[in-house]
Amino acid sequence: MGADCIDYGAYLHWEGGVDTPGSVLDVAVAGAHAYAADADHGLQVIDITSPEGPEIVDSAGMPDDAYGVAASDTYAYVADGFGGVQILPAQCEPALISLGGHVASALSIRVSPNPASNQIAIRFELPAPERVCVNIYDAAGHRVRCLSDGILGSGAQDLIWDGCEDKGRLVPAGVYFIRVETARCVRTGRIVLAW
Repeated sequence: MGADCIDYGAYLHWEGGVDTPGSVLDVAVAGAHAYAADADHGLQVIDITSPEGPEIVDSAGMPDDAYGVAASDTYAYVADGFGGVQILPAQCEPALISLGGHVASALSIRVSPNPASNQIAIRFELPAPERVCVNIYDAAGHRVRCLSDGILGSGAQDLIWDGCEDKGRLVPAGVYFIRVETARCVRTGRIVLAW
């Protein structure tokens, strides 16, 4: 080996990894998260605060396969198979908030049932009273329904989406996204409606 060459095998070792549902075609990193374009499984969001034990913390389906991804502190930009770019909010950092001796983790969303054929229950927890905007978007990124835009109390929050848009008409079957936004965090979740 010449004087200008480095034997990386002598220096590199495996730190950790995570299996995704599909085939990762591209990865971007912003803050404490890696964003993986996972082919027909859309975007996978991976918490990389611990390189030895990264874990998938969120995902978002795309109108078609996810081929590429770029990320900033604010947004993730996903290239899909239709030749378009889907723009999603970046994940909030996993910083912990101390509340009188208790520790609350970053906001997480639970949706059930999913897929759904009638009403969908949406649950998340707030560490303290704060303003929360909860909106439903279609796969093209158009807002179809506002479920909340005001101050909510601390603790578990339960919202119901009846599958209707703001004017009361039932939306067609398909993939929808829920976005929960507070002053400290934005989270997205995927909802599949099967009427």
